[in-house]
Amino acid sequence: NVKSRIESYRSDVDLILIGIDEFFARFLSRQGFMVMPEWVMFKLDLTKPFPGEGRSKGLNNNLRKVRKYKYSYEITHDFAKFKDFYYRMYLPYATNKYGELSLVGGFRDLRKIFERGALLLVNRGDECIAGDLLQMDDKTISARYTGITDGKIEYLAQGALAACYYFVISWAKEKGYKWIDFGHCRPFFNDGPFMHKKTWRMEIMKSTRPMLATKAVFCMKVCNNQQGVLDFLANNPFVSINEGKLKGLIFSLQDHPLSLNEIQAINKEYFIPGIDKLVITSSRGFTKESEEFISSQSPQRLHLTGLNSNRMLGSI
Repeated sequence: NVKSRIESYRSDVDLILIGIDEFFARFLSRQGFMVMPEWVMFKLDLTKPFPGEGRSKGLNNNLRKVRKYKYSYEITHDFAKFKDFYYRMYLPYATNKYGELSLVGGFRDLRKIFERGALLLVNRGDECIAGDLLQMDDKTISARYTGITDGKIEYLAQGALAACYYFVISWAKEKGYKWIDFGHCRPFFNDGPFMHKKTWRMEIMKSTRPMLATKAVFCMKVCNNQQGVLDFLANNPFVSINEGKLKGLIFSLQDHPLSLNEIQAINKEYFIPGIDKLVITSSRGFTKESEEFISSQSPQRLHLTGLNSNRMLGSI
């Protein structure tokens, strides 16, 4: 009865959002729904050059903090240090960061990972600042749980999390691993964890972890072009699934046709490895120069579309 229920609501609502298993999402995508994964996974290909200072201001800033505070690291299998990590780092950090929404891992579950993996601790002088619980699987290392000493969020501003990333990458490359699984984020480009992982030039993909095998997705349909709906789309660019591939949706409310320079700036800001295509929707269209340039590209990583809610992503 979903289809008939949707039709009965369309004239009265601005936007429809349905949580569903990905298997059934194909029926809704045919009705013009955009399909959004509940989570996206971030992985770093270690066969590529080590992330160094370059064009990314965010990455440059992270690496400067690692040097500024003279961080060092150790890899340990000491159970006493793991216990200290769980109670003094992981639990306070998870609670301070997520509050009542925190889904805290149990001690036994983390202990199983530790016994088969390792614990990376970040030190500043004689003080232990942060830790990362690592799981090893064939050629991949998974950074499963992170903790900050006493849950001090101010340590994040001092590069504690950046140091965890940097040292995990360094150690994994040294040991010959091919990939690092840096976990999951919500599929919004402007989400803090998403942006932080993106600065490290990671690749996004659909989750391969058994615990997320249900493949939950959200199906979203815009029913009208009310200003509130348009503002929501413009302020929340997100990753979508279409025909098994990940695509990015960027919505612009500029009061003029987007120029080629503006299109290229959007591509530079939002494109991330793992995305098959970046779809840019503009309420005022695009200049002729922009459209001609995009149509001449092969392969076409960018797609331009006007304001048509039924075609924003559903058929692209």
